[in-house]
Amino acid sequence: MKRYVVGDIHGCYDELIELYHKIDEHSNGNFRMIFVGDYVDRGPDSKKVVDFIMKMQKRGDIALMGNHEDMLLDGDFTYAAETLLSFSAMRVELPDYVTDWMRTLHKYYEDDTIIVAHAGVNPSFPMDQQTDQTLLWLRYNNNVPAFADKHFYHGHTPFLQKNPEGAIDRTNVDTGCVYGGYLTAAIVGADGKPEGFLQVPQKGGTFDMSDALARGWEV
Repeated sequence: MKRYVVGDIHGCYDELIELYHKIDEHSNGNFRMIFVGDYVDRGPDSKKVVDFIMKMQKRGDIALMGNHEDMLLDGDFTYAAETLLSFSAMRVELPDYVTDWMRTLHKYYEDDTIIVAHAGVNPSFPMDQQTDQTLLWLRYNNNVPAFADKHFYHGHTPFLQKNPEGAIDRTNVDTGCVYGGYLTAAIVGADGKPEGFLQVPQKGGTFDMSDALARGWEV
């Protein structure tokens, strides 16, 4: 079974569906997707993305928590205007089935050759002792290794170039789809290292990353 690690989606449903079909074709239907989180906020179709991810979990795909799910669970709706709109929320809250689902999301995934989390790992601690601050919020500078025991895949830090950023033991699959970049899936090789990437370009309605940074917003 081929493994594919999918970067931050942020409500980009059309791109997600196209990427899903690319993965299905590339793998001849025998695949597992591992999603790094940040399914919601900023993009136009958070509800459709969440419903799709929930459906894919039922077939055995892995969905991890991102910092934007964590913020919503903490009642921080700073970046959630599009999310609330997509759920037709009349108040600043999400349907119970969504928050109940978000609480079930694991914060990392590990198998024989890879580790996946939304943001980062601290190599000084085993995975079951990692903090939420590290797993959901850590940012890497370009080309800095993770120093993890296995190849580490993550998102969280948008890298607006077609070629994903990373280091010898780390791959960042967040190529900034919602900011006008790409939705990316790393094709995981038998040894855990990426053997290529499948990508879908953003299709319109770009969220302005430069404006977000100027305002001091979390990206």
